[in-house]
Amino acid sequence: MRLVSALGVALALTVASPLAARAQDDDGFSEDEFSDGDGDDVELDMAPDDLGDVDDPFPDGQPEDAEEDPDRARLAVEVEADAEAEAQAPPDPTTRAGYPIELAARPIILPATMAEARYEARLAPDPLVLGGVLELFYGVTDEVQIALRYGTGTLADAGNGTEYEPGKAISVEAVYLFNQYFGLQAEVPFYVDPFALALTLGPRFEIQAGDKLRFVTGEDMITIRLVDFVPTLDNAQQNEALAAAVSLNQNVSRGSLRFPLSVVYQKDANLSLVAEFAATFDDFDDSNGALAIEGTVNYAFTNKFDIGGRIGFLDLAEAGENFGITLFAELRI
Repeated sequence: MRLVSALGVALALTVASPLAARAQDDDGFSEDEFSDGDGDDVELDMAPDDLGDVDDPFPDGQPEDAEEDPDRARLAVEVEADAEAEAQAPPDPTTRAGYPIELAARPIILPATMAEARYEARLAPDPLVLGGVLELFYGVTDEVQIALRYGTGTLADAGNGTEYEPGKAISVEAVYLFNQYFGLQAEVPFYVDPFALALTLGPRFEIQAGDKLRFVTGEDMITIRLVDFVPTLDNAQQNEALAAAVSLNQNVSRGSLRFPLSVVYQKDANLSLVAEFAATFDDFDDSNGALAIEGTVNYAFTNKFDIGGRIGFLDLAEAGENFGITLFAELRI
């Protein structure tokens, strides 16, 4: 029995040896290639560089017929779509780069770190009164804007000629923006010599009606005298007359209540037309009211530079004495 088993093992080895040798030859290797000729085995030392350049059968990292991960493909599509949407989206109008050129699309206050310088001069021909106001605005944050205004003086008819009165009225202002439609204004105008002081408050409302129309109201709604009289920035002669009245113990206005409304029509990207109305009750007396009507043309060369003009009446009841023409320019940086 043991003899038969031994013969079976020997027969199996005899058959398997040629088959194994043939398999090695089919793979391009032979026993002689790994021998030194004397029958001794040769040890191969192969570095990675010795393998040469081998073409990667799957250069993309996976076989061509491999299934693509659907979640990975969906993520790639979403990322590409988000990038395209961001590239095509219009700039934020509350940022410096995206500040609108259209007057009707501009926010109530300047965006953070933007500054604006504005100068306007108003001419009333009969009697002659020419005055100017320099205004500086700065966006502290996207919710807070501060402003400084200075009345540069007035050239007016003095009976036997014209007389220039230097400006001594200044005002400081702050506006807090609650949202894109509503802000609260507080302004403090004061006169340097003799000293006079007042306070002006107003809720600023803006309502957009499509791309072409905007309604604005609330600015300078209530003014209250705090010391002596209420200074005005655009008429230095009027301030001097009020100061003289106070020195003579005469009664002067305690303030005023004002209801303004502006309608902005955006004709095209650069040109806008504004109709302005205001009912003002001086000394808080409803029998002492004045209705002002003015029209403004504003032309924006860029979103940083505007020029314009305004024409109208500060009081229709005395239209002849209150007719005036105003020119202005604005520069933003």
